[in-house]
Amino acid sequence: MLIIGFKLRQGAEAFYMNREWNKLTPLIINGKEIDNKTYNRMYDVPQLYENINLDIKSTNKDLKKHNPKVISLVNSERAKLQYFN
Repeated sequence: MLIIGFKLRQGAEAFYMNREWNKLTPLIINGKEIDNKTYNRMYDVPQLYENINLDIKSTNKDLKKHNPKVISLVNSERAKLQYFN
């Protein structure tokens, strides 16, 4: 998303959740099944948050209070990144 010109809006990522009662369809990329954590890392979201200083004031469009949850979800096997902006 960043490659095509979108800007990071901290905390605005959305995830599909793998639940026992609502399983996600397995991801197949180039004939190989990819787990959710690997898929999330393909978009560098964990790296985007590694060096963010949460004390720096940014735009009012950022949702910084969601950052810890986003970091947790992006590193989870249960969550698959839906989109980020």
